[in-house]
Amino acid sequence: GGGLKPRDAAPARGTWLMLALAIGIVATSDAAAAGLVSTLRDYGRFGAFIALIERANLARALDTEGPYTLLAPEKVPAALAPESPEAAARLVRHHLLDGTVSLRELRRERPRATSGGHRLEFVDMSGAVLVDNRWILQGDIPADNGLIHIITEALDPRP
Repeated sequence: GGGLKPRDAAPARGTWLMLALAIGIVATSDAAAAGLVSTLRDYGRFGAFIALIERANLARALDTEGPYTLLAPEKVPAALAPESPEAAARLVRHHLLDGTVSLRELRRERPRATSGGHRLEFVDMSGAVLVDNRWILQGDIPADNGLIHIITEALDPRP
């Protein structure tokens, strides 16, 4: 009989294992491209905020550095939309917390410092969270370099 012996089958199993691992590594590498800004783009409803991030020249940093927690506004009122890249960067940093801060942690109602140096107040309203009088509509959206919480409107850093 010319059947396969178990010892002869081992290299074939090893080859399949190596192929499966290689495919898994490739899939993991492709997923690694989803930083904060890329994740926002995938949602398709943050055009004004992404334009602000790009004007501030922070898109690459927010996709590759971190970890950060980004408070992403659905609306950026025209009165807040700055002209200069420096002013745009200040506004974006007002929406950025250093580190990964979950919605559960934000419910603890303690002030948090933004990467721009301002303090934001978080208030738990029976499970819904307000940040400086803006509702967090959806929280804990994962990105490779942090978390995104969607808020109703841009936060105003002006006193």
